[in-house]
Amino acid sequence: MLRYGPPGFDAYLRLPVDPVGPVALGLGLDADVDAMEIALRVLAGHTTTPEVAYVGVWHGYGFASGPDPDAPVVPLPNAWMYLFTGPVSAMRYAQQVVWSLAGGVPDTGIDAEPDLVWPADHAWCLACEVDEEIEFSIGCTDAAASALEEALPGLVRRVAYGQDAPWERPHDRPPHEALGPRADGRHEARGPGPVGPGGPVGPGGPGGPGGRS
Repeated sequence: MLRYGPPGFDAYLRLPVDPVGPVALGLGLDADVDAMEIALRVLAGHTTTPEVAYVGVWHGYGFASGPDPDAPVVPLPNAWMYLFTGPVSAMRYAQQVVWSLAGGVPDTGIDAEPDLVWPADHAWCLACEVDEEIEFSIGCTDAAASALEEALPGLVRRVAYGQDAPWERPHDRPPHEALGPRADGRHEARGPGPVGPGGPVGPGGPGGPGGRS
């Protein structure tokens, strides 16, 4: 569940966690492409509920910048997640909001990816397991998969559900053009801001990512 999301989607994809070098996105070359941010923009167009989505945040991060959040908990095998809700547009930087500074100010120095994201209609699910360093997963429709391949040419690979994939970068991996791993295994801060234009993320109600029937 934590690595691929639920079974039952038409297509499963793997995309890079780190920003990548210049990629043609249809609007010219972007020298610092955040695949997860772009993927969520695309996926917002492939759900009937783009303003109502859920994000699962692993309880074990426990960033020292703020208290543990007051939110419902979703128990999953070997981990449990705090559950928050908000628009799809806010989900890429949900971690900065959840683990906010005093007074609720988003902590833009935190760069942990959301662990699970899914819309209320369960049209797709994005999964980024806590220890992933290389890729994250998306389960979705074939139409959404094709749209992602078009938006991120050369960065999307189709896989079978549960297909084995490497977890960590090789220790002799050269430093990334834009950033490198922090001592704690997460990544250096990146991205334009703590939340997207759709608004903040707040505690969610009961539920889980489910799967498409």
